[in-house]
Amino acid sequence: MHRYTLQLGLLPLPKTANLAHIQNNADVDFTISNANMTILSGLERIKDYGNASGYPVYQQDSPVQVLAQLLAQPCVDTYH
Repeated sequence: MHRYTLQLGLLPLPKTANLAHIQNNADVDFTISNANMTILSGLERIKDYGNASGYPVYQQDSPVQVLAQLLAQPCVDTYH
């Protein structure tokens, strides 16, 4: 998941104090192919987060979701 997030141009923020987990999270020395990135980007979004659905980050049109949607769009180079 960290590699995918990085390739989208986002910064993953893993939460752990465990040294082994920190090292594992940093191990992203591979690249996901463009074809697989397209597949991953096209997966259906989770609609129900169960008991956590009440948290603002999971609500429809929350600032976090709007930002994620904007960042997932192709970048347009306006300088050239």
